[in-house]
Amino acid sequence: MSFLKYGVVTYSISMAKNSQTQAQAFRIGGMSLILIGIILLVTLPLLAILTPILLGSDISSVLTTLHSLSNFNILFFGLLGINDILYIISFASLYLLFRERRGYLALLSLSLIIAAVAIDLATDIPLHFTILSIANSYLSSNALSQPSYLAAANLALSLGNIGGMLAQLPLSLAEILISYAMLSSKEFGSFIGRVGIIAGLLTMPIFLILSTIGSLIYFLGFLFNVIWSIAAGIKLYRYKL
Repeated sequence: MSFLKYGVVTYSISMAKNSQTQAQAFRIGGMSLILIGIILLVTLPLLAILTPILLGSDISSVLTTLHSLSNFNILFFGLLGINDILYIISFASLYLLFRERRGYLALLSLSLIIAAVAIDLATDIPLHFTILSIANSYLSSNALSQPSYLAAANLALSLGNIGGMLAQLPLSLAEILISYAMLSSKEFGSFIGRVGIIAGLLTMPIFLILSTIGSLIYFLGFLFNVIWSIAAGIKLYRYKL
């Protein structure tokens, strides 16, 4: 944490020496947040399609369905990978904005985002792409080799789902923390802060392991996330020093 803080603070100080460069950083961060909101909106129907499949208990049916929806799966997790990079850029810009007033809060939220992205890129996304490869091999294999593919797919799917939930937890916490910092700020205001806190709470991964109602709550959180990302992104993009 201290090493990360030193790196971010050093970068922020260097940015602060040039107001034009700093303003450009805010515009880049704001655009990143807006793009996050747009990507989340695009992936929402894909999330509704893929979530029940990925949480299914019949691994043979899961592989067959994923194979038939491979293009959707590739698009969904590819967009999530892009969002991971955008989250780091946008939260680094938010730290730059809040470093003098809510520095530790903003630094903690940035640290959580970095942790979420690391987990996501190391487990969730690559494992779900691996599952597609296993699905292709499974459907083209004979009856003798199919059990081994089912076992490998079951393990990869379980680890991928766990990785996705572990990545979502720090991401939601980061959104709650930075939104709390926004509540009393003149740059964003209480409305954007409240929307971000609600989005963070509703996208907690515990809802994914609940019943259908839990999944609906999670999807609702994604909608709040879309609103928060675009609204906060516009404010950050337009921020004047």
